[in-house]
Amino acid sequence: MEILKPKLVERPWGGSRLASWCGGDTDTTGETEKRGAIGEAWVHEGNEPPRVLLKWIDAREILSVQNHPSDPGYSKNEAWYFLEAPREGRIVTGIKGGIDDEAVPERLLWTDVKKGDFLFVPAGCVHALTPGSFVLEIQQPLNVTYRIYDWGRGRPLQIEEAARAFRAGPPSLRRCPLEPGRHILTDRREFRVECVNGPVVLSWRRPYLAAVVKGPKEGVTLLCESDEEMEVRKGERVILVTDGEDE
Repeated sequence: MEILKPKLVERPWGGSRLASWCGGDTDTTGETEKRGAIGEAWVHEGNEPPRVLLKWIDAREILSVQNHPSDPGYSKNEAWYFLEAPREGRIVTGIKGGIDDEAVPERLLWTDVKKGDFLFVPAGCVHALTPGSFVLEIQQPLNVTYRIYDWGRGRPLQIEEAARAFRAGPPSLRRCPLEPGRHILTDRREFRVECVNGPVVLSWRRPYLAAVVKGPKEGVTLLCESDEEMEVRKGERVILVTDGEDE
């Protein structure tokens, strides 16, 4: 069992929690004018390219309205577990009509979320985290984002690419169960995610990532080998992540 050291990435919308919360090395190539505005902490199992990527995300400001590629073989599905809900209790999860540069804020669709919620965001879906969101993101490791609206930050937009990738299917929201045991949140070809509430002894038939989201080791991400056991104690919660490939 190995504790993984995250890579800290600066973002213009980032906050101040991640540097002290989970440690790591700062990526000085991030997009920010404010030193120390850490928006993301990246973790994966060490393969290049990784099979699945985890990001701890601290959103001090609203993120760009965006989507990701959705073609077969070139797509980015992702999911969010909310350690803290946004201050206004809602996030962007769609847009009315097609994608263009006309009156974007007025056409946005919203979903209410709470602490402990899990949201699967399919490739092509328009989305944006909002201020105060503190999440664990599980995603396919494709680092391609199409910005549709960026709230005056002046970064480039990719309207045409976003329109081609657009899929209107809504995200799926789940409330994480409180009962002890293992609870499947999503089981897809891209990745499998479980919510594990202690007390339970955790293991999996393939290598897996265990992100501690509640308990004394909150913020730690562990890489566990095939069939390696991990004890999740009473009052602790772990998000188990593995690739969704069949054996």
